[in-house]
Amino acid sequence: MHGPFDGMTGLVTGASDGLGRSLARALAARGMTVAVAARRADRLAALAAEIDGLGGPTAIPVAVDLTEPGAAAALAQQAIERCGRVDVLVNNAGVLVSETMRDGDCQAARALFEVNYWSPVALTAALAPQMGQGGMVVNISSVAQHVPFPCYVFYGASKAGLSATTEAARHEFSADGVSVVHVLLGQVGTAMYIQARAGASPGARLVTRLGAPSPDRAAEVIANGMVRRKRRIVYPVSAQFARRWPALTARGVDAAQAVARRVVRPTEVSCANPPARHSAAR
Repeated sequence: MHGPFDGMTGLVTGASDGLGRSLARALAARGMTVAVAARRADRLAALAAEIDGLGGPTAIPVAVDLTEPGAAAALAQQAIERCGRVDVLVNNAGVLVSETMRDGDCQAARALFEVNYWSPVALTAALAPQMGQGGMVVNISSVAQHVPFPCYVFYGASKAGLSATTEAARHEFSADGVSVVHVLLGQVGTAMYIQARAGASPGARLVTRLGAPSPDRAAEVIANGMVRRKRRIVYPVSAQFARRWPALTARGVDAAQAVARRVVRPTEVSCANPPARHSAAR
C-alpha cells in the first residue's frame, strides 16, 4: 500500500500526547518515516511501538526538553544523524502558562518563548537548508494571537511571532523548493486545551464552551493539507472567523469579559490574582 509521503522522513515535535501524537500517526499512515520528539521518553517509546505495529514505516523516538536553550539545535543534529536526512519538519511542541503582565519578565514566560518560538526558529534554520526540493516545514500556530484574553498574554504573543516568522520563511525558502505550511488552530480538544480552560478567566471560559474537535480529527485535516502543500490551514471553522476578522474577535473578547464581570468577582475576571499559576504543554 502506497502513500503520498512514501520514502520521506519527518520530525514531529511535541509528539508524546495530543495533536503531536495524532499527527505522527497520521503521517506514518501516509507513508512517512517519523522521528517523534518530546520530553516524555516512555510515551514516545509507546507511540513508536504503536506505529511500528501498523506494519508501515518505522518511528524513531527522540527525548528532548525544548525549554532548554540550545536543545532545538541539538535535536536537529540528532535527527539528521539517526534518520540520514529530514524531509519534513512539524513544529508542534507548545507550552502554555497562566502568567499575567504583572508577572513581567518571569522565567516561565521565557521558557514558553523558548519552546513556542525559538525552538521552531532553530529547527527550521538547521533543517530546511538540507531538505532540498520537495521539503516541507509545518508550523503549528494559533488564533490565540487574535483572542487577547487575560492570563495567557505570553502564549498569544509567542504565537503571533511564530505566525509572522512562518509567513516570511515561506518567501525565504521558496527558491529552494521547500514548502512552508502555516497552521492556525483554534480550539482543539487536547490536554492543553482542557487544562487551559481550568486556568482561564471566566470570560475565556464563556467562549470555550463552544467545544472543540478531537486531536485525531485536527491531525487528519492538517495531514491532508500537507499532502496538498497548502500554504495555510485554518481549523476549525471558528478559527477562520478569528483570523479573518480579528477586530471583531477582539470586540467579542471585550463583550465576554463584560458579561463575566456581572456574574463573578472582578478580580477573577481579570485574572490579576489567579489562585495558582497554571501550565500545560504538548
